[in-house]
Amino acid sequence: MPDAGTCSRSSTGCKAGYYCPTVEYTEVSCIACSDDIKLGQGCYCVSNTVNTHCRECTNGKCSKCITGSFQNGDRCTICSKGCGKCKSSDKCEACAEGYTMEKNICVRVCNSLQDCEQERMTFCNLSANRCEPCESNCLFCSSKTVCNFCTPGAYTTTIDGKCTASCNSLQDGQYCKNGVPTSCAEGLDSVCRC
Repeated sequence: MPDAGTCSRSSTGCKAGYYCPTVEYTEVSCIACSDDIKLGQGCYCVSNTVNTHCRECTNGKCSKCITGSFQNGDRCTICSKGCGKCKSSDKCEACAEGYTMEKNICVRVCNSLQDCEQERMTFCNLSANRCEPCESNCLFCSSKTVCNFCTPGAYTTTIDGKCTASCNSLQDGQYCKNGVPTSCAEGLDSVCRC
C-alpha cells in the first residue's frame, strides 16, 4: 500500500488523491478521496495542499465538489446558508435538511420557538412553520413585532419590545426615548434609570 501521508488540523501532509479525515490536532493517516469528504475537509489535488470542499481531482485540479458546495474555477465554494445543492452562490437547486425553498431562498423549517434560537435575528413563525427575520436592529425576537434584545450599544430595547436609538449619557430619573434622554414619568416605554 502506498504511503498516503499523515495529517491533522494543523498539518497538511497528504499526498495528491488523498484527504485528511479529521479536524482534530492528533495526527492520522490520510485516506483516498471519496464521497465521504465533509464540509471543511477536501481532497489534495497536489501533495501537501488541501483543496477545501473538493471530493475528486483531475490533473492536479479539483474536478468535483462535495455536496453543499459548487465548482468555482478549480476551487469549490460553499453554497448559501441552508442550500444543500447549488450551481452558484445565488442559484440553489435543493435545500439542505431542515430547510425549505421559498422564492428561490432556503428558509429554516421550525415547529417551536426554540427551533430558531440558534439563528440570530430570526423567530419561529408557528403558523407558517419557518424561521423569519426579526425587525431591523433586533438580535433576538419572539415575533415580528416583539424584540427581546436589540443590537447593543446603538439600540435600547423598549418595554413593549421595540428597538429605539440608545442614549449615551442617562442621568438618574431619565429614560431613553428615541435616542433622547427624557425625564421619567408614567407611560414610559423603556427602563427608567434610578
